[in-house]
Amino acid sequence: MSPANIAVADQPIYAGWRTGWNPPDDRKIWEWAADHVTLPSAYAIPGAFSVDGSRHLIAIFDAIQDDMVREVTYQAAIQEGKTLVVEISIPWIIANDPGPIMWTMQTDNDAKEQAKTRFNQLLKLCKPVEALMPAGHNDRATTEIYFGDFWLILNGANLSNLQSKSVRWKFNSEIWMPTWQGLMVHAEGRVSKFEEVGNSKIVNESQAGMQGTEIDRAFLKGDQNVWSVDCGGGKHHPLKFFHQAEDGSRAGVVWNKDALRSDGTWNVARAMETCRYVCPATGVEVPDSNETRAMWNRNGKYIPQRPDASPEIKSFTSNALVSKKLSWLVGKWLEASEMANRGLMQGVIDFKLKRLAETYIEEVRDVVSIKGGFGYKYADYFDGQRWDREQFRAISIDRQKDHFWLEARAVSGSGDSRQLYFSRVHTVEQCRAIQTRLGVEDRLVVMDGQYDPSAVLDDCVRYGWTPIHGDKTEFWSHPAPGGKLEKRNYSPRIPILHKGHRVYKFHFCSNSMKDILFGIITSRDTAFEIPDDVSEEYTKHMKGQVKKEIRPGVWIWDRVHTSSQDHGLDTSNMLMAVMCMMRVISTGTVEE
Repeated sequence: MSPANIAVADQPIYAGWRTGWNPPDDRKIWEWAADHVTLPSAYAIPGAFSVDGSRHLIAIFDAIQDDMVREVTYQAAIQEGKTLVVEISIPWIIANDPGPIMWTMQTDNDAKEQAKTRFNQLLKLCKPVEALMPAGHNDRATTEIYFGDFWLILNGANLSNLQSKSVRWKFNSEIWMPTWQGLMVHAEGRVSKFEEVGNSKIVNESQAGMQGTEIDRAFLKGDQNVWSVDCGGGKHHPLKFFHQAEDGSRAGVVWNKDALRSDGTWNVARAMETCRYVCPATGVEVPDSNETRAMWNRNGKYIPQRPDASPEIKSFTSNALVSKKLSWLVGKWLEASEMANRGLMQGVIDFKLKRLAETYIEEVRDVVSIKGGFGYKYADYFDGQRWDREQFRAISIDRQKDHFWLEARAVSGSGDSRQLYFSRVHTVEQCRAIQTRLGVEDRLVVMDGQYDPSAVLDDCVRYGWTPIHGDKTEFWSHPAPGGKLEKRNYSPRIPILHKGHRVYKFHFCSNSMKDILFGIITSRDTAFEIPDDVSEEYTKHMKGQVKKEIRPGVWIWDRVHTSSQDHGLDTSNMLMAVMCMMRVISTGTVEE
């Protein structure tokens, strides 16, 4: 070729032509990515991609690449490579097996953030993909890229996004979340045209969810491959935190019995110090070490629990044991267990969903029978007498059309509480008189702000009370030390200007607060005390609601019957919110 022809061949149009006519690269996705994918600095381990330290991902990549597989589901612990599987697969698709691609996350904002902070930079650093990028493409925040005859779209899980374009490759992220419930049928519908010609693919990646959620159903319809390891005895077994050996003894992650104190609580430091892993098949013990995790990484393999499933549908699961120190997991588990002993189950639920990647089966909460037996009567506190364990006392008021329901409780520093008063009250002035007689601070009198909110604000301005509002929202962000944020199950105070007066209002998650309330009522470690002459109305009201599943995996507290009275349940729930705000019981805090 002459120098002139060489110069022409080096022009961009000819470079693109050469790229388009490159022979197909038939290597495995993860082998191809080792040569072509560089993880930007936003990743925990930036630099050239390698699967060597995370070999539990290989089978997922291979299933995505397999032309005979139509759907792949990966249910895994958080921070174990779920999103990375998608981020590595999409560049390979663009370069080697192109077709319309849609990656759907929880919300449109999540999709924009993913594109801006991680994914678009990863695509730019991948030379085979960069060569196919449309001219002038430099917007790192874009969620739509058109490659001529195919495209890539990142979007959020909503009906509008999932009833639009036909796609060949459909990726779905975190399908355990409430926003996804009921939407998978629409997500699956996006690939129907390509499914007819036999080249569609659906890929789901998610932490575990509640029973009946989209991730639970997607995993169960596949062959349910579980990451399994050999601890040196020649037998593979599922790598799990909890196991029972063949002789009935405890296996899996164990720790010394001397970590259990005489009072039934755990010496967490001792448990973490002595933890190790016992093979349930052979009894072989292996230490909590990097060498053990490296061994599991080398010899691990997926074993299907449902080999009779359709070969077109593959599902996989792995948990945090593949990479996290056992001691760290033991500490988290015992912390969650201690809270569960006090009736606060969210830590246990999160540990199983997020660390163990196990579906959580929500127990149907039956009505709770409330009875006395704590050795006191309402009259013992009629004139404001103090409880000897009392740190503060609070009143909650549920306003109705022509009356009020009022409950008062004394609260200890450990979260125990004692009901001092419960009754129907006819006027707000009577509510004030009861508050004065019982000696409750103005700010610790809370009134439900849902019914007739203007009248509630009138009362709160008049007496210095606090309006409070049960909400469906799960968490609110609060400033935390070190410039961080915490999510709590109640809001920061919200200033309201009412008739020239400033009032501070609070919202709280009504649903999760009832979980805390009934957890404490049934707890063996935290007392929810009721007088021996407990009000008949109160015992009736506490049976007024039950936890119901309103759609797959979504549970709420609701009335047993439309005619059920539940005002006492509402007043106790508001007092739980006060106790959370006063930090004497768990606040449902999650660090952002």
